[in-house]
Amino acid sequence: MLNLTLWADRIATPTLKVDLAANLDAAKQAARLPSVMLVPGRDQVASAALSAGSRHRVTAEVLVVTGVRRGNQALGEQMVDELRQLRGPTLHALINWIPDGADTEVTWQGGQLLALTSSALYWVDAFRTDYWWTP
Repeated sequence: MLNLTLWADRIATPTLKVDLAANLDAAKQAARLPSVMLVPGRDQVASAALSAGSRHRVTAEVLVVTGVRRGNQALGEQMVDELRQLRGPTLHALINWIPDGADTEVTWQGGQLLALTSSALYWVDAFRTDYWWTP
């Protein structure tokens, strides 16, 4: 299992704290904006027959939820610029990084709008890496 604290340390900056959330709903309840939250995604396991020494390949997904303040205006350039400023360093820090415990580098699986409320915009980026698990 991956240690998300290492991921948070990797993308945190002196001006931005990265928090952990249990699920996407919890990530959308950020107390402060702008915010960056790490959410564990799905783990897909390709398993072999259980026997002594068998290994299982686990593809772990980690979601990064970025929230920016929205106010009651239309989606404007200022909000898009703030989102870009938060996501850019995160993408650069994680793509092709090999975290402790992983066997392959982190790949970006894409991003999309998660939620748009009257007070905030939430964007989610999905990342994947693989590791081997031996029972």
